[in-house]
Amino acid sequence: MIEFKGCLTGTAQEYALKKNARLIQRFLFSGAVCLIPVSYIISVTVLHNFWIFILPALFLASVVITGITYKKRTQQLPKCICIDGGTIEVSFKFNVVTLDISKVKAVYDCGSFYEIVPKNVFMLCVFICQKDLQTEGTPEEFETLFDGKIARK
Repeated sequence: MIEFKGCLTGTAQEYALKKNARLIQRFLFSGAVCLIPVSYIISVTVLHNFWIFILPALFLASVVITGITYKKRTQQLPKCICIDGGTIEVSFKFNVVTLDISKVKAVYDCGSFYEIVPKNVFMLCVFICQKDLQTEGTPEEFETLFDGKIARK
């Protein structure tokens, strides 16, 4: 069993916040892009009103605001990452996400922390394991568990 427990600090926290903001921005941006043609068609053909076309613009504005206010998203940072058997369980402030080890695409060694990258691109959370927060197991056990998937950054 390998466990990382505690709040992220320093470069790990900064990296996780930026990565999380980018994930949310991509999700909101793709939603806004999908809404633009639909809202234009509805506003011109059905309602004969151009004001409905403003909604995607507001959505795009929220994308920009998300990027600016990413530091307030500390509740979306992992509090505990437990790797036991074939699963990774990540506890956040409000929920728990489980990921199978076979569904890990890569693990990046970023110096003071590891980033676990899942194969599922629609997973809107970051998996950051800060090395000095490791309470159980050793770094060697972690690296042998993800042998062949670890890349240095």
